[in-house]
Amino acid sequence: MPKSVIDAAAFQDCLGTFMEEIANHSVTEMEALAPLELKKIIQKSKLARLTTPKKYNGEELNLVDTIQVIQLVAEHAPSLSIMLCMHYHVVATLAVFTDIIPEGKQILRDVGEHNALVASAFAEGVPGRDIFTSTVISQTVEGGVLISGSKKPCTMTTVADYYATFIVDCENKNFSGLAFVKHGLEGITTKEFWPSELLKAADSNQINFKNVMVPKAYVKLGFIEEMTAMLSFGLAAFNLMISAAYLGITTRLSKKLPAKVFEKKHIYVELYGYILQAHYSTIALANELAQTDDPEKAANKILILRYRTQKTLKDIVAIVCENIGGMNFLKDPEVLYLLSITNFIAFHPISRSQFEA
Repeated sequence: MPKSVIDAAAFQDCLGTFMEEIANHSVTEMEALAPLELKKIIQKSKLARLTTPKKYNGEELNLVDTIQVIQLVAEHAPSLSIMLCMHYHVVATLAVFTDIIPEGKQILRDVGEHNALVASAFAEGVPGRDIFTSTVISQTVEGGVLISGSKKPCTMTTVADYYATFIVDCENKNFSGLAFVKHGLEGITTKEFWPSELLKAADSNQINFKNVMVPKAYVKLGFIEEMTAMLSFGLAAFNLMISAAYLGITTRLSKKLPAKVFEKKHIYVELYGYILQAHYSTIALANELAQTDDPEKAANKILILRYRTQKTLKDIVAIVCENIGGMNFLKDPEVLYLLSITNFIAFHPISRSQFEA
């Protein structure tokens, strides 16, 4: 009986080097690696460039295949898959809205040619705060924009090559926008923030900007209405990707069930049915997002689907816990680790409580 919904062989060209790099590594061993080691795996495997258009030396993987790649990676390296979610949704959005900033093409070229990583620095670590209500302040000066503020948790805090962050004009709070900030610019510092060993390798810490000069060519400032389509597309793509990542993590957990248990028809039908449902629902809306002229409408559907997926993942976990057996749980450290992180999907923006408020 099949346990996976994706034909991994179909993604050999994308993931062959990655699978060689992680061969003989358990999930817990991958999670024990430092963020810089995960970055090296991403770059050596040329994963960073998968969603970049071919004209910028990328692979131009479509949204549906990108989601499946994330799901497959998550089964082996959860933290690395979270890093890819952050990177891919920004790059995929920039590939669609390249002209939003003058140097959009250069950023895509850096990703395609040098496997540069792009972090999504939108969250602020403030309960209830909308990710598009930023406290990073910008001041337009000759030659660029000075930005000051902080973001947390920001995945890939110390290893990203660019940080995409939302900014607000210091004089007109209705004037906001997007800045792509190069790693290493004067005024950028990082601070340890992540309080847990779980998913620690994803490097989700705090990044601080203090009078960081960002060239105008890497900034878009305007009224929020001008950027609704771009922001909606990015939010939608992220939620599809993060759903796929946690489905991959939960699928790995389901494979911990002993074969004789998994193959019991009543367990198999329910468990595999949940996995199929979550996977193909995500694929269907990924197709819709890729073809829509109304990303905002698609984002609404995708967020609702993500909250449904969260419930489905809980149901999968419950079946595993009820049937895996105490000794199997105790002797395999991967089981406890995977169980501990499956619920983390609920904390990614936009949370259900924010959406329903």
